[in-house]
Amino acid sequence: MLFGTAAVVSCLIAISISSPLQERKLARSTSSVDLGYAQYQGTLLSSGITQYLGMRYASPPLGDLRFRTPQPPQSSSGVQNAQSFGPICLATNNGPTSSQSEDCLFVNVWAPSTATPTSKLPVWVFIQGGGYISNSNANFNGSTVVNTSNNGIVFVNFNYRVGAFGFLTSEKVRQNGDLNTGLLDQRFLLHWVQDHIAQFGGDPNHVVIHGDSAGGGSVALHLTAYGGRDDKLFVGAIGESPFFPTQPAASELEWQFDRFANAAGCGSAGDPLECLRSQSTAALQAANVASPYPAQADVTNEGSVFAPNAASPNDISTFFKNNYPYLSLADTATINNQYPLQPPLPNHAPYFPSASAAYGETTFTCPAIMISIALTYWNNSNQVWHYRYNVQDTNNIASGLGVPHVFELPAIFGPGNTNEGSTSYTTYNKNIVPVVMKYWISL
Repeated sequence: MLFGTAAVVSCLIAISISSPLQERKLARSTSSVDLGYAQYQGTLLSSGITQYLGMRYASPPLGDLRFRTPQPPQSSSGVQNAQSFGPICLATNNGPTSSQSEDCLFVNVWAPSTATPTSKLPVWVFIQGGGYISNSNANFNGSTVVNTSNNGIVFVNFNYRVGAFGFLTSEKVRQNGDLNTGLLDQRFLLHWVQDHIAQFGGDPNHVVIHGDSAGGGSVALHLTAYGGRDDKLFVGAIGESPFFPTQPAASELEWQFDRFANAAGCGSAGDPLECLRSQSTAALQAANVASPYPAQADVTNEGSVFAPNAASPNDISTFFKNNYPYLSLADTATINNQYPLQPPLPNHAPYFPSASAAYGETTFTCPAIMISIALTYWNNSNQVWHYRYNVQDTNNIASGLGVPHVFELPAIFGPGNTNEGSTSYTTYNKNIVPVVMKYWISL
């Protein structure tokens, strides 16, 4: 397994995949697939890949299914179009848009057009990040990684509930619903892969999960879920810049539930959770705003895109107290002593470098290292890798950001297949792309 940071330290536990780069020559005469509950028509690409976009892997989580574990998709008659992405899940602090919806539990698959149900190709499942409050890496194009594998793998990505829809917390939710439904969506998708990926040519016994940021944190959570129980859902895992938010108990977040219920017009209801289930999506989304516990994020300079533009040690203390409410004044004083004034960075206040280093190491780098160490304890050391990514972009360096959080994503998936802003991977950093991509494929 691999877990990492972009001049990120990451750690990877890799289980070797048998010959992923061997070209398969098998015959598929159609771009449709029958999943039992629905038949989907994909798109045959000129590269020899068939892509299936916007397929349902669960029922719409609406009405009584709000704040509950996902349920199997309902059966559909006729052939369903799988030629465009489905809407992504509603994000915190955003009004509903045409690209977002509460009905968002969709999966996308890229598979060699020649693959058949007996091909048994390794499967790569990507869990996107977004701080558990957004689907920020949605709809990455998986065709390049499949092509680079000599059409020897199947690639999967998907949406999961986030923000209030995915992580609303209260004893009321525990009693008449389910906590952490966003994580349950992910788990449900992994079971969907077990049930259906063979229809695309994939091997359900050779699934590797990969996540970035909150997706990387989710990977770690799936490794330890249910006491570390092995449900045979995957054989390898890649945690890229894993992010974990603060971890309060449900009893400590009743105020957050109450505030959400009040804002959605359910504060005085006899059963506020049932009231929330009866409200419109717009009413809930209007209440789906950030709470005092902000999201967090790991590369060489993991903290640079999250840290405050601190002008003083007091600014750093305030930022850390907001992110980690149980820190004492003595704790924040220790942080400031460990991260004194550092050489200045362009376009930033004097203590930004200190805040960036402290937050990046605390939230991303050190957790990734500790996960790697734990994995080596329970696995053979030759099955665990930890990487540090230090490929530099001149614009990021000039902006004082260093090698920022998940900067390696375009190298993993190929330029133009992610939501990156950098052009360096098509110019002076282009030679690193096939190297990085093949590392991921090899797992």
